[in-house]
Amino acid sequence: MWVVLHGDLVRVDPFRNRVVARVRVSLPEQAVDVLLAGGTVWVATSVGVVGVDPRTGRVLGTVPTSGRGGPVAAGNGSLWWLVCERPAAAGRCRLLRRDPPTLAVAAVVSVPEAEVPGVAVDGGSVWVLSGNGPGLWRLRMAGGAPARVALPLVTSPAPAVAAAHATAVAAGFGAVWVLTDLYAAASPSGTRIGPALLRIDPAAGRVAAALPLADLDRPVALAIGARSVWVQGWQIHHDTTASVVVERVDPATLRVVEAFDTGGDADSRMAVGLGSLWVTRPSTGDLLHVDADG
Repeated sequence: MWVVLHGDLVRVDPFRNRVVARVRVSLPEQAVDVLLAGGTVWVATSVGVVGVDPRTGRVLGTVPTSGRGGPVAAGNGSLWWLVCERPAAAGRCRLLRRDPPTLAVAAVVSVPEAEVPGVAVDGGSVWVLSGNGPGLWRLRMAGGAPARVALPLVTSPAPAVAAAHATAVAAGFGAVWVLTDLYAAASPSGTRIGPALLRIDPAAGRVAAALPLADLDRPVALAIGARSVWVQGWQIHHDTTASVVVERVDPATLRVVEAFDTGGDADSRMAVGLGSLWVTRPSTGDLLHVDADG
């Protein structure tokens, strides 16, 4: 299990819950994400992508990004780069498929417009969140025109609000999942506009179901695996303090089956691996290990 904390790529023994190796890959403020592709661990930073051999912990090299986008997803053995001329919603984006070990560009797909970093790879398709109103683009790797899936979200003429229709997208369990904070759902006091998890049928190209997330005030991230869909978001308490909460959703019934508070670390990230959920708390250097089997 690999995770980045304070600029170090840290290897954790998941059975003993102990750190067994550390590799310095960047300055603490530069590390962005960790992705696995082609048998190599790739650490995305603000200045480049660092490749590390997972067996030896040896740094294999760095691919500079030169300010032209960066990796936003891993899938089918490749890293996927989203490169946009600002603003991303203006229809000037390209999705690059870069193949290990050199990360040479193997394919380029034009994206009508995008919301960075909302990209998910699933089989023969890449799904990209729209940056211009509520929608999701489907790009087929085999070619063809992009297809847009409309999302049943509240619209607003304000550009700052329109760009925030969806927060994250992920694929798994035969569906594509979109996390949003602008879903209108019925409540005892009327209509409530707030966070929701949308399940999209990729075959039909439409939203199949929606789960309002009434206990969250602002959604942050999605993770797929360990028989669950995991939703991370902020919860504001009555005393105006806030904490990061993770909700576990059963993908079959679309019900929240578990929720837990992970603290108030704004830089907290989560991922699924080896049948467990892992949540970082960079402010304290902690890594939370949540056993999916309880």
